[in-house]
Amino acid sequence: MPWLAWLLPCIDPAPGVPPDAQGWWALRFTPCVTLLDEALLLEVDSVERLWGGRAALQALLRNQAPAAAQENAADQAWATGPTALQALALLRLQRMGRSPPQRLPHDLPIATLTALRPHVAALQHLGCRSWGDLRALPRAGLARRFGAACLLALDQAWGDAPHGLIWITLPERFALELELPALVESAPALLMAGQRLLDALQGWLRARQQGVLALELAWRHDLRRIDGVMLPPTQALQVRTAQATHDLAHLRRLLAENLAPGRHTLFLARCSEGEAGISGFGGLLLDDGAQLLPPARASERRIEVIGDSISAGAMNDGPLGLSYYTIEDGLTAFGPVLAQKLGAEWSIVAKSGEGVVHNYTESWEKREQGKALHTEDTYPQTFCTQAKPQWNPAKFPPQCILLAIGTNDFVEQPKKPAAEAFIAGYERLLRLVRGMNPEAVLIAMDPIPINLGTEPGQWIQQAVAHQQCAQ
Repeated sequence: MPWLAWLLPCIDPAPGVPPDAQGWWALRFTPCVTLLDEALLLEVDSVERLWGGRAALQALLRNQAPAAAQENAADQAWATGPTALQALALLRLQRMGRSPPQRLPHDLPIATLTALRPHVAALQHLGCRSWGDLRALPRAGLARRFGAACLLALDQAWGDAPHGLIWITLPERFALELELPALVESAPALLMAGQRLLDALQGWLRARQQGVLALELAWRHDLRRIDGVMLPPTQALQVRTAQATHDLAHLRRLLAENLAPGRHTLFLARCSEGEAGISGFGGLLLDDGAQLLPPARASERRIEVIGDSISAGAMNDGPLGLSYYTIEDGLTAFGPVLAQKLGAEWSIVAKSGEGVVHNYTESWEKREQGKALHTEDTYPQTFCTQAKPQWNPAKFPPQCILLAIGTNDFVEQPKKPAAEAFIAGYERLLRLVRGMNPEAVLIAMDPIPINLGTEPGQWIQQAVAHQQCAQ
């Protein structure tokens, strides 16, 4: 099996970072590396003996892969196959939690081949559920109905036709720019935003089997003045190492140390949801001569989001397969992103799996017996894990509240709550939120994702209309 497929940690790289950068690190092991859909593909048949055999090479690749693939699920992020498309198909089976079929490639599902995905329903109607089923049908008829490209892709996947791939090439000089998604006002935030650039640099260095002796991080200012002080249009930081290195942690530490002197803004944000437990802040340890400045004036704009895992930022920070909270990032959820764009303070009241009248994986018997807690029950609490203390809305009076709740009520199809129960539950939640925030504008959002259909959104509209009439 000469092909290895690796699930990319990030399918859409940051603006300014070329997609190929996600595969630079692999060029150290083979010159034949390409990006195909959501995977990085490596042709290793001609080089595996140079690395001590296939098992040794795969172990090296797992160890050298970017950190996003290392934690908890590195072994699950790889697949092998005799062709590029077979390796990709087997990787997709892994993501679906399915074992490889006994007959390869005959019994691979139709949906694992990209070219066939638009025609899955039609092919299944014809009785085709696997590559072998499709290959057994008359080719002329298939070409007329589904196009010659589908047959060509099937032949390429089988290994009967050449597959022209675009190989990744390494630039001679490393120089990348990154457009930040929001205003950055602190050194830690700048380093966090530049992590993508450091990842690309590490891959470039490893591919060349070289290290860095000097590194320059430069940034441009959109603002020209802050607190009455004029800012230069650009600033830069240079760091040097005693010896060549491609150790990402070492480079990041050097940048952080050199960014340390001067005036900085400390931004504290809880990135996990309430279900993960209660966080505490123990204060700051100041260097000699350092002092705390008065806190910055808070924005007069305040936004609150009431929701579930989507609002909490679940699985925003890595590929599927890693532990749930490892890849949760509340700062990249839609609420904080929207608030930062509007220059507003924000509050996120979100817990994974929670619904209006039915939580994800909750037994219907438990709900019917009144033993389950939902958003209506936990919203008045300061902490979702304990009833006391009760939350005082005066501590954070939002001007706008987004209700992004209801998805989990409908995800366990075909079972779903009755229309009357859901509408009544949503109305109770609206009354509760309105009672605690009488001056706020309430915005009720349709449940996400859209494949739930239109019914949940229609029920929410009815609940909003009933509540408006009651007022």
